[in-house]
Amino acid sequence: MLVFHAFFAYVDIIIAVSLFTSVAYLYRWIQTREITFLVVSAILAALGIFTKDEGLILMVTGVLPPLGLYLILEVKNIKKILCFGALFLGVVMIWIIPWYLTKIAYGFPISLPPEYRRLEFHPEVFSMIKYYLFSTGNFNILFPAGVITIIIGAKLIFTSSLRYLLLSWAGVFLMTVYPFIFSPFSEFTGTAFARAALVSTPLLCFFICLTWSRLIKPKKL
Repeated sequence: MLVFHAFFAYVDIIIAVSLFTSVAYLYRWIQTREITFLVVSAILAALGIFTKDEGLILMVTGVLPPLGLYLILEVKNIKKILCFGALFLGVVMIWIIPWYLTKIAYGFPISLPPEYRRLEFHPEVFSMIKYYLFSTGNFNILFPAGVITIIIGAKLIFTSSLRYLLLSWAGVFLMTVYPFIFSPFSEFTGTAFARAALVSTPLLCFFICLTWSRLIKPKKL
């Protein structure tokens, strides 16, 4: 699915790559505490925000939760937490504030139209989402493999740095499905959902591969 859509003029692939690389460098920073990785992660997150209006919320849900959780659980020192957080957000702001000021100055929209911001509940979408994720060839066995990986590796995942990758993927995926379930976007469930779900697939692949590498041959990653 990723390879197929990479040949079309969609920016979903660009967001997917930006998000994945941002989280990958964030994960690398978690492992090494090398500041360069944190800065690169922030730059890549800003690149994703530039790409599409939805990029902002996807980066917020995919990058900030694992960063925040790591700072709270592992760093603990309030001064270091503030320094790391300010560094990351500062780098992002340097890149995106000029862009948003330009959009405001020229009257470009910075959010969804009002008609798509209505809160609605569409339970009928659940069955269609299930069909696209588990019953078609769009994502092959990726999502079933993800479920199996989480079940088998639960103890390892929640007691290691893998939990930050799982949190990142879960945040992006839930934000991806949210508009189709709780807004008028439900009318676009279909190809639009398959494209939207692509954004989280590189993260899921990364998470699955790292988890099984730890399960098969335990070592610090």
